[in-house]
This record gives sequence, structure tokens and C-alpha cells, in this order.
Amino acid sequence: RILYHFVEADRSTMPLARMEEKFRSYYRWLRCGRHTAKWGIKFFIVLTLTISAERRDSLRQLAGKIDAPGKKTPLFWFATQSDCGSYHQPEQLLLAPIWHTPGDGPPRALLS
Repeated sequence: RILYHFVEADRSTMPLARMEEKFRSYYRWLRCGRHTAKWGIKFFIVLTLTISAERRDSLRQLAGKIDAPGKKTPLFWFATQSDCGSYHQPEQLLLAPIWHTPGDGPPRALLS
């Protein structure tokens, strides 16, 4: 199975209101099927890397207002840069349970 992702590198410089606009745009894009029309893909995930756990959790809460928590495959996933480990260990991004989704569930791995 092929997984498609958009990656947001959040440096905490953009206000939460602007991030909410971005998240809503991703959600609308998915709902109206533009990703399928443009690239022929059926689903994608938005991965957001943040610089702190506090910012990660703020964005998770924000995304939970847009993409309902508890979905089998949520649209928005969040991790901190420190969660990702070293750039010399790219498998950490895929295999380690470092990704948080809206809601209170445990962290997930992208590939599980």
C-alpha cells in the first residue's frame, strides 16, 4: 500500500488562527477530491513536525475541531523534532510510535 503525505515543518512562528486556516484548507481539499483529480490519490495524511510538545498538543487540539478524533486514519498527525531522533535514523519517522493524532490515544507509528 502506498501512503501519501504532506509535511508541515512548524517553527511556532505562525499564529494558531493561521494554522487553523491551513488545516481547514487541507480538510476541504480532501473532502472535495482535488487530490484525486490532480494526482489520482484517494487519501493523504498531513504530518506536522513542531519544535515543542506544547505546540504539538496545541495543534492537535486545533486539528481535533476540524478532523474528528477517533477515526481509524486521521488526517492530521503531529510529532516534535526531538521525537524524530537523528537524521541518521530515518526509520524512526516511519517505525517508531512518535506520531500523535487529535484525541487522547497513544502515539502511533506511520507504518504499523
